[in-house]
Amino acid sequence: NRTVPSEISVELVSVDGKERVIGAARRGTKRPDVAKVYNNPAYEGGGFDGGVNIDKAKPGRYSIRIVQKSDATSLSCDLKRAVEIQ
Repeated sequence: NRTVPSEISVELVSVDGKERVIGAARRGTKRPDVAKVYNNPAYEGGGFDGGVNIDKAKPGRYSIRIVQKSDATSLSCDLKRAVEIQ
């Protein structure tokens, strides 16, 4: 069952798990490549853009995650990337 998430966020999570910084993402970025791969024109607007304001984040190393929420479910995707905030 593939549905469009009602909410998408970008999260930075400290390696010790104690700090979390969350930023909103906007849905609707055009992704004709996704529509083509899945042979479904409805997926063309399935991209998103977003970011995180790190002004109040404590220094340290953070992993990057994308979280998608739909109704009662939530899916978190760890990008296997990290950033160092100084």
